[in-house]
Amino acid sequence: ETLDTHRQRGLVSHRALAERAGLGIRGRNNLLITSPNYPGVRLCSLLTELRVNGSSKQIWPYPCKECDNCRQACPAQAIGAKPADFRLDRCMAYLEKVEAKGISPQICGVCMAVCK
Repeated sequence: ETLDTHRQRGLVSHRALAERAGLGIRGRNNLLITSPNYPGVRLCSLLTELRVNGSSKQIWPYPCKECDNCRQACPAQAIGAKPADFRLDRCMAYLEKVEAKGISPQICGVCMAVCK
């Protein structure tokens, strides 16, 4: 459930939960990068009171270290050198421009398409 569409915030971040569980790493494009699927995964979360031992350690080498594909391809210039540099405001502004042309995407997908 999205509570704040402008800032893309919900009750829980599936991506943050998956990262804490050791399923992947947040990449420059601010998506969860997994091995071997890179950002090509769909996430959902099951909330429970059971204790699950997660792993906050990096389980494989950081995939974006030598790669800059998403940053170069991003039409919104929203992707920085580190995941913390991601500019959601630029991404959302680009999506609004696309929507004004009659297309209503939730993401443009360019960063996902070039992530390998």
